[in-house]
Amino acid sequence: MAWFLNKTTGLKWEITSEDVINRISKDENYKILQEEEEKDIKATTTKTKNSNKK
Repeated sequence: MAWFLNKTTGLKWEITSEDVINRISKDENYKILQEEEEKDIKATTTKTKNSNKK
């Protein structure tokens, strides 16, 4: 699994498919995010999911 940033939209995506990872790794519109950024994304995602539960 890897996290990618779409430079055009600013959206961050968790990619699990090796085929897709290989394809977008070569695309200049995407940037692979470092481990520290991945941890921040996971923490934010968890907080968002927990805050939506009532």
